[in-house]
Parts: sequence; structure tokens; C-alpha cells
Amino acid sequence: MKPSLIKQATVLAAALSTCSSVFAMEPEALFEQVSPSIWVVLAADAQGKPFSQGTAVVVGPGRLVTNCHVLAKASSFKVQHLNATFAGTLEFPDVERDLCQIKVANLVAPAVKIAPISHLRVGQKVFAIGSPRGLEETMSDGLLSALRLDKEGKLRLIQSSAPISHGSSGGGLFNDRGELIGLTTLGMEGSYAQNISFAVPAQWIQDIAERGKAALATRGKPAPTPVPAPVPGPVSTAEKWNGWMSCGARADKGTNFAAYQARFTMEVNDGAVNAYRKNDTFVETLTGNIAHNMLDLHGIGYRISNPNVIWQFSFNGEFPVGSKVYTGKGHMLRAGTPIRDCDLTMTHS
Repeated sequence: MKPSLIKQATVLAAALSTCSSVFAMEPEALFEQVSPSIWVVLAADAQGKPFSQGTAVVVGPGRLVTNCHVLAKASSFKVQHLNATFAGTLEFPDVERDLCQIKVANLVAPAVKIAPISHLRVGQKVFAIGSPRGLEETMSDGLLSALRLDKEGKLRLIQSSAPISHGSSGGGLFNDRGELIGLTTLGMEGSYAQNISFAVPAQWIQDIAERGKAALATRGKPAPTPVPAPVPGPVSTAEKWNGWMSCGARADKGTNFAAYQARFTMEVNDGAVNAYRKNDTFVETLTGNIAHNMLDLHGIGYRISNPNVIWQFSFNGEFPVGSKVYTGKGHMLRAGTPIRDCDLTMTHS
């Protein structure tokens, strides 16, 4: 190759390698651009008292998307950004993917730009913006750690090292161009895991209307689930608990269908609950909170030999203040569909 051609090739390669960085935004500019699109969600019970909070992302005029589990058992909810507060209504639920679109009248906020799944790359810089522990407009950063696939080889979860906490559910996970790549859904907290969080793909938002209409047509518009009246008084603990989960045989008769039991290491800290177990075969982790005498706990699990096949857990029920023992029922789910009935027992150490 002639020297002039070598020089041209070198310049071209350098230009291509820096192309993506040319479009990268500084964190301050990225936050200024997208933070007006990130709102707090405040869910209330039948008496109008808040019992859960999360985050939502503006995706269109008067439209936001959050995780469905943020709205579970809510009789009403509001969205809030700084000093502005509006009542919201559920428009389209996609419970299987844990994405719910909500409608808010008179809301004026910019919609985020959604990045296609094809743009995702492990090692990308990512930014999470949400309301962890109710701390509005909180930004954290990290890397896109892994792309977790389902059994059909399709993207199921985006794993990142950007820290999130309870209250971040439904928040935005952005690339360094300010494009939404996911909605933060679950973070592993506690002394046993750090900087491991998961988001559902933002591209799924494009399917919510169609999937939500189909779900409503199939079952009819669901009525709000009554919530027992709360007894005043917060849970304030920083303690070790023991967990015991017992799950029945798989209803779908799938692989590894036999019933099983497992012990969990658990931490309860000012109402935040973290449960974890790991052995040579499995990793399972659940996070949630205790508020207004209710426990809400969600999590995931996978086989170490096949981490791309992920199942979920969901538990909720009454948890009176001062209780030293909790027993509740829930489910193991695959792609949002219950496949096992499970019982969870928590005992104070």
C-alpha cells in the first residue's frame, strides 16, 4: 500500500473510532435535557393515603410509562415533578412486561427519544435518572453490563452497573446521547450485591398500546384491588431476618417442574427489604419495601449455568408494624405468567 493510502486509511479509522464520542453528551447537559421528562409516581390506597412511590418517563403528550408493579393495588395515583402535581389514570397495562402507560391531563413536558435495541452494546456508558427513596431527580451512572435474553433468544432485561434503589422503578436508563434505552425495574441491594440493576427495554414502549388493548379486551378493565386500611406508624429497622420460601410444582409442567424449598438471607433496613440466596446452581434476589403495614417484594432468579433464562418473583401482603414473623403468598413467574404458587416466611433473627 502506498504511503498516501496508508495515511488516508489511518485517518479514516481514527475518525470512525471517535464517531460515537462526537455525539456523546456531558452528564450535566444530558441531565438538563432529559430530567424534565422524569416524574415521581405517588400511589394511594382507598383512603387516599400514599403507600408506594416510583418513577415514570414522559413518552408523548400527556403520556408517561412506568412499571406496573408501582401501581399494583393503587386506588388512585398522582405524578409529580418539582412543584407540579397532576392526577393520573391508567390507560394501557402490559403486566407481562411490567410496563403501564398512564394518561395525565394538562401535563406539559418533553417526550424522551427512544433508542432501538440494535444500538445496545455491552460496555456502553449509561445513566439512570429516577426517584430512589423519594429523592427526586437523582442521577447515577455506570456501564451496560449485560444483555439478558429469554429462552427464545430475545432481549428480556438490560443489566447495568448504574445504582438504583426502591423508588427508581419506572425511571429512565439513558445512553450517552440522551436516548432512553430502558426503564429501571429492579436493583440488587444489600451487603451481598452491589451495582447490579436491571431495566426492561425501552423499545417495548412502542408495543404498549397494542398489547394493553388486547389485555383489556381479554379480561375487561380491572377494578382496583381493595387495600386494607393502614395502621399509622412507619417501620424503622436495620436488622437481619431469616427467609424461607416454599414453591409448589410448576403449573406448566416445564423443565425442573418439581416443588422446592429454599432459605434466604434477608436484610430489613428502614422498611427496605432485600432477600438473597446463591449456591452452586442458583442465584435468586428480591427487593421491596414495608410501608403502611404492607409488604411489596419483587425479584428475579436464574441458573448459574444459564443466566439468560430468568424467572421472576412477586409477593405482597399485610405486614403489621412490630411483627417478628411474616407469612405471605406469592408467585414465581416466567415472562409475567405465574408458573408456581409460593409461600414466603420471614422471621426476625
